[in-house]
Amino acid sequence: MAAISEILARELGCAQAYVENIITLLDEGNTIPFIARYRKEQHGSMDDTTLRKLEDRLTYLRSLDQRRQEVKKAVDGQGKLTPELSAAIDAADLPNIVGSLAGNDTILVVAATHKDGADFEALVNKLRNAH
Repeated sequence: MAAISEILARELGCAQAYVENIITLLDEGNTIPFIARYRKEQHGSMDDTTLRKLEDRLTYLRSLDQRRQEVKKAVDGQGKLTPELSAAIDAADLPNIVGSLAGNDTILVVAATHKDGADFEALVNKLRNAH
């Protein structure tokens, strides 16, 4: 799985170093208007719109990664996480992973398609067969 800064650089068509600089500035509490006006040397003169898009996507990708880890931890807690299942969860473009635990059964509803275009059902079947 690619690093978040790599994904954002590819999506925005800008240098990864600039994306990493912006992420650092945002994590330090700087605002988009401040970054746009006073830190141009650190982001290659991106406009406000691009910086806001980066901030929104950063938040989304971080929450998605956190949710992936939570799902894997829940499955692993039951002793059912295999390397193949872990890789399938990591490789999926999962905008909405919902994990629900009922007793010893893990029910995962995945509303997405697989990054490489593979059938979404294949991923769901891997998750169901983990029982």
